[in-house]
Amino acid sequence: EDVKKAQKKWEEAEKSKGTSGASEQEAAEKAKQEGKPREKHKTKTGRSGDLKTKGEPNSSEDLYNENGELLQRRYYDKNGNVEYDIDYKHDNSHNNHKFPHGHEWEWKDGKPIRH
Repeated sequence: EDVKKAQKKWEEAEKSKGTSGASEQEAAEKAKQEGKPREKHKTKTGRSGDLKTKGEPNSSEDLYNENGELLQRRYYDKNGNVEYDIDYKHDNSHNNHKFPHGHEWEWKDGKPIRH
């Protein structure tokens, strides 16, 4: 009897692990689609180009300039690789950008390529 109860408890714990992993992934994807910060979110002050291409899995990071203006939000995938950027402000001397706008990232031969 006790063994059966223990087995059932273990199975329930394993089930909840699986769904929480899936729901974390779903929540991360939803935040990206909505352009919102993810549950795991950091901020940094610096200049354009200061955000890393590797980060905490399923996280996001905002880059602010020294005046406190949001420059960019970056999203990292389940492996911690950059997957998407939203640019809010950067040099636009040719006047050919609308803000905010997005950029997909692709990983090829272990190297990130921004589109």
